[in-house]
Amino acid sequence: MTAGLAQAFYVYSVLPATGGVPSADGVLPGVPVDAIRFADLTVLTSVVPRALFDSEDAANRTADPDWMAARLQAHHAVNVAAAADGPCLPLAFGALFSRVGLLHDWLIPRAAALQAALARVGGQTEWALSMQEDAAAHAVWLDREDTDLRRLAETVAAAGEGTAFLLARRLEKARTAARAAHIGVAAATVAAQLGDAGFDLLDDPPRTGLPGWTLLVRSRTPAVLAQPNTLSGPAQVLAERVQMLAADLAPAGLSLRLSGPWPAYAFARAALAQESALAQEHVQVAMAQEHVDAALAQEHVQAALAGEAVHG
Repeated sequence: MTAGLAQAFYVYSVLPATGGVPSADGVLPGVPVDAIRFADLTVLTSVVPRALFDSEDAANRTADPDWMAARLQAHHAVNVAAAADGPCLPLAFGALFSRVGLLHDWLIPRAAALQAALARVGGQTEWALSMQEDAAAHAVWLDREDTDLRRLAETVAAAGEGTAFLLARRLEKARTAARAAHIGVAAATVAAQLGDAGFDLLDDPPRTGLPGWTLLVRSRTPAVLAQPNTLSGPAQVLAERVQMLAADLAPAGLSLRLSGPWPAYAFARAALAQESALAQEHVQVAMAQEHVDAALAQEHVQAALAGEAVHG
């Protein structure tokens, strides 16, 4: 088999051992979705030409936006169908393994974390909530409502030209700090209100940008994924709670955007990241123990040499 014809296992998601093949087309036209069972887990895969997805290969199609859009949509459709049938941890687009053995070696050390995550997402759908900002309106609100900013702005207005320039720089820094502080308070309020309402929030704050949250919302039927515009039960409660929170934020130029339902992409990513962090921690502990063992061994050698010198 030439490199251009080399096959790979494309992975969509991880299911419980009882999970089956959903009714969906594969990531490529005419390519079926199969289930491979490893211990207490099932992995949904398709066998695909590796070159098409390998950015290092001249035959790859990943630079073609139309092709990529179709493949992403097909990947998502498989995971939507799988999640509608039961607990599902969808992987990001493009997970490839050249052999079943490598897939096994990747999966088994993570099995416990994946099983725990599957138990957590069972019977639930994922929703994303993000905070939005009208920067100009927020700035006007802060200048009006923040006492310290208002007083400093009045001082700048009354100061002489040279002093006003320096005070203006101080005011801009104060505005930046006030904006961050207010967004932080608003985010904490949103998270607390959602937690008090019983929603399961993913503890994975954004590293940059405005705050966002990922939630699990219990669904009477996971098939709601196939009908995202139909809200009922806990999903409707969530939408109403978000609407109330957004109304409280609106005067300050802040708003909330809710999207869903989705397969549990973020919770799957978090489960794998947590397992990777634990593995790294174990490696660091093992390396530290090796250093301790080496130091103790060196001490024993030095003690033995000292004893030989005394007795010699």
